[in-house]
Amino acid sequence: MENMDEVWRKASERLPTSTTTWVKNFAGDLNRAKRAIADALKVGDSGKRVLRHQLDNDVNGSKSEAEDAVALIRLMAEQPRMTALISSYLSDRRSSADNPRGRDNHVLHVAAKNGCVADLRRVVRREHVDVLNGDLETPLHLAAEFDHVDDVRILLEFGATMRADRHACTPLHSAALSIRPNASIAGLLVRAAAERGDYFRLLNERSGAESGRNTALHVAAGNVHVTAEFIDELRDSDPRLQNAELDTAFHVAARSTNPDIIVYLLSTFRPTNAGWDIDSVDEDRGETAPTLVNMCAGSGNADAVALLIQHGADVSQGVLHEIVIASVKKPEMTADLLAVYRAVVDNAVAWRCLQDNRKCLIRGSSDYNEVLRETVIYLTTKPFVDGKNVIQRAIELGASEMLTAVLNTDNVYKFDEFGVRRNDRLRVMCSYSRYDVTDFARPFTRPAENGASVEDPTYSSEGQDVEVDFKKHHRPKTSYLEELLLHRDEWKDKNILAMQPDEAVLRIRAALLFFPRIRPADLHDPFLRLLHSRYLYAGEHVWIDDDVSM
Repeated sequence: MENMDEVWRKASERLPTSTTTWVKNFAGDLNRAKRAIADALKVGDSGKRVLRHQLDNDVNGSKSEAEDAVALIRLMAEQPRMTALISSYLSDRRSSADNPRGRDNHVLHVAAKNGCVADLRRVVRREHVDVLNGDLETPLHLAAEFDHVDDVRILLEFGATMRADRHACTPLHSAALSIRPNASIAGLLVRAAAERGDYFRLLNERSGAESGRNTALHVAAGNVHVTAEFIDELRDSDPRLQNAELDTAFHVAARSTNPDIIVYLLSTFRPTNAGWDIDSVDEDRGETAPTLVNMCAGSGNADAVALLIQHGADVSQGVLHEIVIASVKKPEMTADLLAVYRAVVDNAVAWRCLQDNRKCLIRGSSDYNEVLRETVIYLTTKPFVDGKNVIQRAIELGASEMLTAVLNTDNVYKFDEFGVRRNDRLRVMCSYSRYDVTDFARPFTRPAENGASVEDPTYSSEGQDVEVDFKKHHRPKTSYLEELLLHRDEWKDKNILAMQPDEAVLRIRAALLFFPRIRPADLHDPFLRLLHSRYLYAGEHVWIDDDVSM
């Protein structure tokens, strides 16, 4: 063994705080302090017995830092590889002394925190593994939180329990709190719980009120670094459980800055397979709380919205209004919000089939296109609680890109054709687009050909059970062109004239306001007569080609 001066030099370099404290116990007499350590080292106990003695002291009540220093310096002299553990332990003890809210970890906690439990395997006994720190955490909590897979495995082999800490958090909560949640650790914990008959309790146990009443799944959903593999290990959790804020794990994930997390949850927990309604997660959250699908839509998460629709989420309760409003409040998100609109359109027929409880239709078939048009027109023209539909909302707020996207929805408002254009004297075959601008061109009060009036739009009220009629076209009281003129201040700086079909429609906006109310014979101005001839009235629809030019 090295002489005392050399041992002291190494100890002072590695454990300056502990050696300084030790000297203070001898009134600053360095020689007396060295002799005391020399006497201790002569005892000749093995490092194993010294460390076990230290562990036992921790379990039964900590001793003074000076006594810790003696025992651990002896251990360091005999087992240099334990230096890192000893340094961490004494540093942690000092931090706890300086901070009343510190964890006050014992040596096995520090080993678990630093991934050193394997080094202690030969000296750890069953009674050590559930030792508690100041937060009533076991070493298993720290091994899980600090991402040490081997330490978690060893502690479980020694019989470490899944007991909750002072905040009612289990080691699974700790694993979900980790900077990089480790799926292997989650798997070890849930399998151990299953073997002990504690599986569902561990998965669904909620933390205390001061910690938000969160399950481990809530915590994982709020961790921006969580992985799909970690979520999958929690697949038998109940995702409908609410925390203190009345949020399910889905709602927590929907608020995350990581848009993939809600997708992980929706891919893992499939309500259509489990026999529950996805809209049930919004129950008992209060009248003003946004629905899950509206939250995902407003944040521009198109993938999540698509999955929610496929699971049957109701997109008729303000989803499109949400993205129109968000596009004005956060124009930098417009591209993502347009993607949400496309996701709604792409999945509209699937949603309709779920609503009607019928077999899905083949995309591109005539039945599919018919249902697509009915459903999207229903969603875009159905009045919201304030009486405005989505198109009116876009006009009112000046949401030009959203309005253009709606009016250019293929096979709904825009139709790509091939053939001879109307009024083409040369009869040239070509490709062109046709737009249904019915509600732009005339209000709902325009008399029909048989003299009957189109019905007043039915304004649905939230909370009422009204049978949905997808074939009903909710007509606005005033034409959209009139709405545009009423909100012209919102549009004066918009490049709306460069966009189809607005280019064609707005270039004749003034004349069109009168067309529904007058006959062609009443148009004495040849210019207005020419404009009127551009329109094709087909039953209750007004069509315009993309070749209108002035």
